[in-house]
Amino acid sequence: MLKSATATTHGKAILIGEHSVVYDKTALALPIQNLNVTVRLTPINGNTSYIKSANINLDAPISTIEAKHPGLFYLLTHFESHQAFEATYISNIPTERGLGSSAATSLATIKALNDALALELSFDEQTAYANHAEELNHGSASGLDIATVCRDRLVYFDHGHCEFINQTLGAHLVIADSGVLGNTKKAVSLVKQQYQSSIGKAYIDDLTQLVKQTKALWQKQDIKKLGIVFNKAQTVLSQLQVSHPIIDQLIHTANVHGSLGSKLSGGGLGGIVISLAENGQTAEKISQALRLAGAKNTWIEEI
Repeated sequence: MLKSATATTHGKAILIGEHSVVYDKTALALPIQNLNVTVRLTPINGNTSYIKSANINLDAPISTIEAKHPGLFYLLTHFESHQAFEATYISNIPTERGLGSSAATSLATIKALNDALALELSFDEQTAYANHAEELNHGSASGLDIATVCRDRLVYFDHGHCEFINQTLGAHLVIADSGVLGNTKKAVSLVKQQYQSSIGKAYIDDLTQLVKQTKALWQKQDIKKLGIVFNKAQTVLSQLQVSHPIIDQLIHTANVHGSLGSKLSGGGLGGIVISLAENGQTAEKISQALRLAGAKNTWIEEI
């Protein structure tokens, strides 16, 4: 029988390595503790189980969600519960922004099910279920998102393998929602077209080298040089045609107001901007300026 259970998982942001990771190269991803999703499973009377999520405007029987939410449908129907239940989701992670909303939701769901049904799944088994849900959601999944939302350390992803970095940077990251939905599928397609040429391959190689530089600078806590790398990465992403005029404007605003370096994060063509700040006071200044410049929301993460 199913018992009541609650689980929470945080979001993530790609620090650097967008699109290079698509070609089985390198990326760095950061857990974002200020953004999270909580799922609550509650037994109910009757024979029909329901799902409720204000974040994605969903209030329906679980049996009806497979077409639009295949990963959640898989997780919520895979295990025999012998009890109707309601799955309620509360999240402050914006969807379609590259902040790990889907991955965090999948992982929180399997964690709650593990408790509610006393499944006794190991950590690796839980992440495997969550990764499979992500594959159903997106067609394929590198594993980077799940690896990041289930840990509280920087994740270095290299040719499918994860290295977890305990070192903190000693800085602050300002995250700004541009208000423009990212379009990862279109962005990946654009980059793929360019990757057929030597110039496109060179751009991806440039990103790969910048990821490696970022890892080294992070471990040295060299914040100022890391800001320069952020700006270089944004130049490459612009050359790959995955930036956006609003993203460019927000980056300019952040850099004018004290950011050491700013770039888009995620697939691109919208989504979020991340800006590196030397301290909390500067981060607040950047955050306020970004909101005045049109950012729909901002968050500050101590890194």
